[in-house]
Amino acid sequence: MPVNRKKILFVEDNEDTIEIVTLMLSVDDIDVVSTRTVAEGFELSRNGQFDVFLLDHLLLDGTGIDLCARIRSFDLKTPVFIFSGMDSKTDRSRALAAGAQEYVRKPEDLEFLSPMINRYVES
Repeated sequence: MPVNRKKILFVEDNEDTIEIVTLMLSVDDIDVVSTRTVAEGFELSRNGQFDVFLLDHLLLDGTGIDLCARIRSFDLKTPVFIFSGMDSKTDRSRALAAGAQEYVRKPEDLEFLSPMINRYVES
């Protein structure tokens, strides 16, 4: 019986972080499509079928929070997680106001990422 793999779009500008997250999630039957910029992330989000969007907060050409707001302009359903090394109440509030479901701290919350993705995708 084929496994029903989930597919996420991961917008992150750090190659090591991309590698770690991709390896971690692949163990849990999650395919990761990664890109490094807001512009590429926006284009892929419009053209691909993803189960979750995982967006770094600070990117080379903008923020994941701004990308989240842009995604919400055409997709109100797909869960969006902001993935950030910054952990201020203001950042969290802005992310949730932009339409994100979760604000995931890196590296502290990395172990919870896969269960979080599965919880949103299976609900």
